[in-house]
Amino acid sequence: MKNVALLAVACSLGASMPAAAQHVDWAVRTTLAFEADGPRDLGLADDDRSDNNFFLNLAPRAMVELSPNWTGYVRGRVFLPTGRVAPFDSGEPDDQTPSRAYAGINELWIQYGGFTSYPGEALRLGRQHIRQVDNSWWDQDTDALRWILDTTLLDAEIGVAHAFSTFRTDNVDVPIAQRDRTYYFGQIAADWRAENTIGLRAAHATGGSAPDGTRLQDSELTWAGVFFENGFYDILGADRRLAYSGAATYLTGRQKPFTATESQDVGAWQANMDLRLQLLEHIPLFVGGGYTWSESQFQQTGMQSNSSYFTGTGTLIGRYNETLQPQLGNLHIATAFVAVDFEADDASLVFSKFTRDDAFVPIITHALSVAPLNDSRDIGIGVDLVITHHFSREQRRQRLLDRGDAFTAPRRGSLISLRASAFKPGDAYGDDARTDYRILLEGTLWID
Repeated sequence: MKNVALLAVACSLGASMPAAAQHVDWAVRTTLAFEADGPRDLGLADDDRSDNNFFLNLAPRAMVELSPNWTGYVRGRVFLPTGRVAPFDSGEPDDQTPSRAYAGINELWIQYGGFTSYPGEALRLGRQHIRQVDNSWWDQDTDALRWILDTTLLDAEIGVAHAFSTFRTDNVDVPIAQRDRTYYFGQIAADWRAENTIGLRAAHATGGSAPDGTRLQDSELTWAGVFFENGFYDILGADRRLAYSGAATYLTGRQKPFTATESQDVGAWQANMDLRLQLLEHIPLFVGGGYTWSESQFQQTGMQSNSSYFTGTGTLIGRYNETLQPQLGNLHIATAFVAVDFEADDASLVFSKFTRDDAFVPIITHALSVAPLNDSRDIGIGVDLVITHHFSREQRRQRLLDRGDAFTAPRRGSLISLRASAFKPGDAYGDDARTDYRILLEGTLWID
């Protein structure tokens, strides 16, 4: 029925679609990188190999303006690795298929903006990148139908999403966190005073899969939250000596655990508060920090990346340590950072301290293959250093597309970047655990 409904909408809109393109804008993002990953087992198991690999990532894209009201977009990928490559952020390849090359379609959508007179209003249908300001709820490619309204004082959207496929030549399945799930979501945000925004957002997910891939028929989860900020994540916003961001989210519903025969009720809170200060008025030197708190039953939507521009630079950085890569849930995370952002160069140094909310409940991390060994709440300390040199920067601010792919990202330009990350295990992993690390050296060239 969902497919029939989407098809009906597409057909009704397509009746007035123009036959020829008025303008085509294209580009190719080419990335050559070397990635070194330390042992995922912290020296505690047999998975103690280190991985050192190169990869080439080609990401061609084209935007087609069919008329003042109709726009189409396609973004693809050709990925050629020498071995297992794990993601540093949402723009990087994933490691579901180690040492395997593939080609795929990341986005393929069409949008219609003729319902109202607002230039920032449209209905978008197809495979698209859905992103929210902090990327803690949404920052993924998926199949969706969305209505978006972006005006000077009001920002709103409502939509439905379901990942039917990864659209890759290697036939990799949809990630377990998104598999067999349908999302209904929406948000609304407005300025309560100049350059200070407050908003509400919600998402409802039905279905899902257990860790072994078994479909869960009776799972329903609802996230409802409030967020507020004054351009904390906006690298093109007006200069602010003090920037802030905060959010609170409640998760409710029911879910069938992997080992259970019946569904269990879920109810948990998550909240965070972050501050960033520009120390000197005419020198782009920033210091900041924050605290993120999540109860033991909390879980994220499965569509998040947790990567953002939180340090005040134009480089996307993982919010919670690139080596550990945890998901929120049963974690308290204290963060401190210092950063500089000059015309051609930026750098960020980030420290993170991880503590469990409940010592008897596990945590979820993307990068590690071992779990805590005892009931200590001390998970460990993370350090991230990111240095980027921009050969050119192009500032872009196109309505409806700021929250999408890098083709219309706030800053686009060729660059070279070094990312170094380390995670020092805490008492929860015992005395024999070793420090893990990740290093990425990448060069990106835009061809357009």
